[in-house]
Amino acid sequence: MRKQIISLFRAYLNENTQDWVEIDEYFLLYQHLDMFYYYLCKKNNIEPPLMEKFEVRKKVIESRNRQYIKVARDLNAIFENQSIQVAFLKGIQTSEKYYEEPWIRYYSDLDILVAREMIPEVEKLFYQLGYVFGHLKDNGEIHHATREEILYQKLFTHEIYNLVKKENDNVFINVDINFLFSWKGLSDSEIEFNDIKNDIIFDSKIKINTLDKVMNFIHLCCHLYNEARYFALNRSFLGGDPREIQLSRVFEIALILKDLKQEEFNSVVYSSRKLNCDNKVFASIGVTKQLLELNLSILDNYTEELKVKDEFNSYIDKDQKVKYWPISIEDRVFDLKLKVKTCDKIFIN
Repeated sequence: MRKQIISLFRAYLNENTQDWVEIDEYFLLYQHLDMFYYYLCKKNNIEPPLMEKFEVRKKVIESRNRQYIKVARDLNAIFENQSIQVAFLKGIQTSEKYYEEPWIRYYSDLDILVAREMIPEVEKLFYQLGYVFGHLKDNGEIHHATREEILYQKLFTHEIYNLVKKENDNVFINVDINFLFSWKGLSDSEIEFNDIKNDIIFDSKIKINTLDKVMNFIHLCCHLYNEARYFALNRSFLGGDPREIQLSRVFEIALILKDLKQEEFNSVVYSSRKLNCDNKVFASIGVTKQLLELNLSILDNYTEELKVKDEFNSYIDKDQKVKYWPISIEDRVFDLKLKVKTCDKIFIN
């Protein structure tokens, strides 16, 4: 499977390779790479059996992304009017800027970073806009979060509980309000909004406030690292379907890496060291380089830092003890049967 995935990434970069064509549907969906696959099929005039299903899915994603862009721009204007500084994170920014088609990178919520002290004001604002704490159930109804769920999320994670609102045409908008740029692990530094507020810009292309190119990349690396090590603590973070090292995130880091100039990457290193999160950034780049067999000249001066260390293949158990996966990083990513079997043994029920 690894050979096929590397082929998929290289084909997206216009290299002449066809090994990716035989990747099975389950793996593509699990790793959120189905639209990469669909895009390449269309581009190369390939008609696999699942093409019709992906055609339908692409239209749904395209429509949802458009809806989220509209909502984000409206919210951005409201925040500006209320003098609340925010930064829209992850999907809504990267989908519009780093992919040949925005629908290749899909997302199911808006991630917004705000200062911790602004949370009460932001919550009040969303209540006035018709949002509630909760999530969408399979039957199309909203589950309203309990007081315990709301407090737990705010006290023990990097964000408040999911906010949800039903828009027109049965479209549900989900919003995650983050109050930490990168959350604390056992020995990692907690990075607050105020630590990076000077790196927030207005993106004229997508017309929202977001992180600049360097800080956005640092955030994505921190997020991949945190998922790989800390989300294993509790299945509830991922809806009961743990995916710690998700390939769609690895692809995203690789795409941005290929877009960075040397001086920009040097700024990534400088800023991440200043924020004391360079271990997360180097670890995520190292894993990306290893999994996709990347060879980029901008990384040449950082060979030692990019060696993948054991910590990336460790997790924190329910007693806050560091333990190590009994399988390799490659198996965690490419052998789904072995990974799921292993997760059943080591994760909290």
